[in-house]
Amino acid sequence: MQCGSGSRLYLLLLVALVVSTACQAATGLCHGVVNSTCGPSCQLHTCQALVTLYKKTQGPARAGDAGPGWTLPSRAGWEVAAASGCDAYLNLTNVQDLTASALHVPPRYCQEFYGITCCRNATSNSSRDGSEQQCAVEHAVTELSLKVNHVNGSINDPQLMQILLLLGECGLQVLDFEQGRLSGSVTAAWAQLTGLRVLQLTGNWISGTIPPELGDMASLEVLLLDNNFLTGTIPPELAKLKNLQQLNLAAQAFLTIDPRNDSSHLSATLNPDGLGGLEGLGLVGTIPSSITSLPNLIEFNVEVNQLEGTLPNPVCGPNSQLQVFSVRRNNISGSAMGVQACDNLVHLDLSMNSLTGPLPANASWSSLVLYLAADNMFTGALPSDLYRANFLAYLDISYNRLSSGLNDSLALMTYLQYLDASNNNFAGSIPLGLFYLSALHTLDLSYNQLSSQLPWSVG
Repeated sequence: MQCGSGSRLYLLLLVALVVSTACQAATGLCHGVVNSTCGPSCQLHTCQALVTLYKKTQGPARAGDAGPGWTLPSRAGWEVAAASGCDAYLNLTNVQDLTASALHVPPRYCQEFYGITCCRNATSNSSRDGSEQQCAVEHAVTELSLKVNHVNGSINDPQLMQILLLLGECGLQVLDFEQGRLSGSVTAAWAQLTGLRVLQLTGNWISGTIPPELGDMASLEVLLLDNNFLTGTIPPELAKLKNLQQLNLAAQAFLTIDPRNDSSHLSATLNPDGLGGLEGLGLVGTIPSSITSLPNLIEFNVEVNQLEGTLPNPVCGPNSQLQVFSVRRNNISGSAMGVQACDNLVHLDLSMNSLTGPLPANASWSSLVLYLAADNMFTGALPSDLYRANFLAYLDISYNRLSSGLNDSLALMTYLQYLDASNNNFAGSIPLGLFYLSALHTLDLSYNQLSSQLPWSVG
């Protein structure tokens, strides 16, 4: 029998999850699509793939888990299909009797499986975030969102990879396993998921390096690999992701080292199986300027790694949309003036590095809310352009070598809630207007050379 035969008998035989290599080469992994609709064969393959994923990610409980496997509320629908089998669950025993109109009835897993979103028609589809997205195959799974769900398995399992590729060929756009229990490493095979817009693997037990092949995922808008156990460098090939809006490669938060007492907060109890010691974890090398200057990039976060060298100069390119830039707790040195090219910043975190020279500031930072630059070696005065950040709420410039006086213009920051300028070389008088900022709840000017009599109303 030829692969691609239109006979009904052949369609009924296509019920196994893994088909022959020759058939895959001729028809792709998404079988049974009829007039841009996931037909009976397609639905059966999809259901079987999802059930297999469910069964293979029911790993043992880890410390703090209520029990093994997925969280109880998320098992709805999945358990029923796993127990009864997809043939009975989908009621596909009379495939030959299905009418054309019946093809447009959504399969049960689209309505009953927790975390599943399916394409409602072949032109547009509402995702879980409320946005309208294009989709090509009606009833195909477009979003698999199992965040905070104790999904426990290895992403290096060939069968799991085959399942993801099947879903990808049929139109998967969002894959979200945030705060799961997944282990293994991201391999070059993931680059075959070229239709993915969102890849969210935050907070798992994933180790290894970031494959440069991820730069071939042309549709990718969100790449979140933070709070894992990644090593190696940031591949410059990620700069090929012209649609990328969010890139978060921050390391595990518990890897933070306090530079003030050089004490490590590494916790052996959090060490994932098979990783050995925690020493040497975190990304190394430098930050590729070609990535930070991507035109659609909104968030760039590489905090708590071991990156070195200097910041790109400029950090942002023309017409940059960058709003979040965090390089906290790395080994970056030199000037930070390259961030001044970023006009749309809302969140800037340069803290806990070895940056030198003046504090960066931009008169266009009218949307800046958070500015963290503590634990560096910045020198000079507080830049006058910083006073123009009218919506600035959090300013931490402590543990630097800043000098000169504090300008009375600080009192113009009417949204300021937190100001820590301690452990610097500021001199002169304290601007009394600071004490009349109604939003200010934390003020630390200790360990400077400031002198002033506080207003009687303070205390």
